[in-house]
Amino acid sequence: MPGFDTGRDLSRGPGETANGDVHLPFLHRLPPPLRRALERVGSDQKFAAGADLMRAGHATNWIGVITRGVVRVCGHDIASQRVIAHRRDGDLIGELAAFGLQRRSATVTAVTPVSALILHPAQLDQLMSRFPAFLTFVIGVVAERMVESDRYRIESDTAPVVKVARALVGAARENAAGAATVHIVSQEDFGSIIGTSRKTVGRVLADLRRKELISTRRGVVQLHDVPKLRELARLDH
Repeated sequence: MPGFDTGRDLSRGPGETANGDVHLPFLHRLPPPLRRALERVGSDQKFAAGADLMRAGHATNWIGVITRGVVRVCGHDIASQRVIAHRRDGDLIGELAAFGLQRRSATVTAVTPVSALILHPAQLDQLMSRFPAFLTFVIGVVAERMVESDRYRIESDTAPVVKVARALVGAARENAAGAATVHIVSQEDFGSIIGTSRKTVGRVLADLRRKELISTRRGVVQLHDVPKLRELARLDH
């Protein structure tokens, strides 16, 4: 099938918006023809809050796109598990199955009731036979998450305000009014993701509120000055 214009400025990273500050979820990166094809081919499944969509070590071979709700992603080692990410509307989960890796590396649990488009191998093959570029978008997500994971490991000794600012800028999305927002399930989860304590997260968020860089309401942080937060995060413009 002939190729198509992805509609994305290739001078920017995958999913990066024109201002470079807010990233798009996976589903909204896809060109309309590919997105419609995904919605036709995928199986719509629902999961109750508290249900595991996948478990670390289990052998399953589907990938999914969340269409409603929030999930918690937990990584495991020999001694413990910790929250490593939250995924929500439009985000891709189970992406390594697209490369034939069937044993799950993390546990994904529904925090709220969740709906997701599920692609089993036959459905994925059907989609990719028509739109080979789908794999390019999946690779973009895998690359971003590898960079994100490496950054949190490297930053173990980084100042808490830098960690929090980087996490806020990296997770920001535009809401319907065009404002940059971040949804946080809990300060404890947020702290686990960036490698600091709930108490430290609360202290840094309070300081950012006093400086009028952010405002908060239950579960949502609105970013009022993204350039200043990028400066605090020591990110290149």
